[in-house]
Amino acid sequence: MSTAIVGPVALTREEEGAAIQQLLQMSMGFMVTSALSVVTKLDIADLLWDGPRHVTELAAATGAQDEALYRVMRALASAGVFAEIDDKCFALTPAATMLCSKADNSVRDLVHWIADPFHYPVWAKIMHSVETGTPAIEQVHGKAPFEALFSDPEVGRSFNNGMTNFSHLCAPAILEAYDFSGIRTLADVAGGHGRLLRAILQEYPAMEGTLFDLESVIEGAPRGERLRLVAGDMFDSVPAGADAYMMQHIIHDWDDRSARRILTNCRRALEGVKNGRVLLLEGVIRKGDDPDPHKFIDLEMLTMCTGKERTEREYRQLLASAGLRLNRIVRTKQPIDIIEAIPV
Repeated sequence: MSTAIVGPVALTREEEGAAIQQLLQMSMGFMVTSALSVVTKLDIADLLWDGPRHVTELAAATGAQDEALYRVMRALASAGVFAEIDDKCFALTPAATMLCSKADNSVRDLVHWIADPFHYPVWAKIMHSVETGTPAIEQVHGKAPFEALFSDPEVGRSFNNGMTNFSHLCAPAILEAYDFSGIRTLADVAGGHGRLLRAILQEYPAMEGTLFDLESVIEGAPRGERLRLVAGDMFDSVPAGADAYMMQHIIHDWDDRSARRILTNCRRALEGVKNGRVLLLEGVIRKGDDPDPHKFIDLEMLTMCTGKERTEREYRQLLASAGLRLNRIVRTKQPIDIIEAIPV
């Protein structure tokens, strides 16, 4: 919780020093991000999986210049990522371990996407979004958000891998927090390659699943038992026949008008379905000044697309406009909430 100053400002020297340190550290955040981009792209953590190595070995293995790589590694070590255990010899730390692709709960692909240089020119234009309320990505690339994102195959791959990584991280927490029993058929709308849906189907062997996404996405999705693949556009309609429609980090990509259209299509598909429901797997912004990653993800939405992170009240209003009622919000142990809505 931040300390509010409600009267004339009169800080002590200690308070001034702490405030300056905090601001300088925060203002250099882009430098840490850039350094993380380097080590994830070079897979440095994987090279240290079996034990410490000298930076000369790391440079030779990755094609980097050894002195320059050392300076990046040294800076990250000062932030707790890697440890310099001897002169220019580095080892993993707990944080660096989670950048290893071999780690069970690796965040390598997610960090790689967040730190992708594609973000830099877009975030550099955040003032454009603040002044106009429109995505800076459109000004930078001259294209609609998702068109710009997937124009470069490498960037599109980084994005998809990052989102798949996030689904893998969240799946256990979602399964722990929410009881999916009673759902005979679960449809994952814009579900990508269906990683989360497959995890749910594995946990609930009596359930069947429908994976729904664009044709270009569905073509690359693995086939599986009890899983039907359907291609289409969620803005036109969603396939009928499911007891529940699930969307993970989809609604936050869109403004209220577009989100309402998607939700209305889901509600229409549930007509006549007993105990039908819509499940939105999103981050719900809490009140107060406590640390909340969703408030910064919200700025990603501001600059990169037309959507936003929403509060409980905003979700309640949005769902009502699509003929749905917010029934409950289930918190999980990961930075994702389960918003359960039912037709009115």
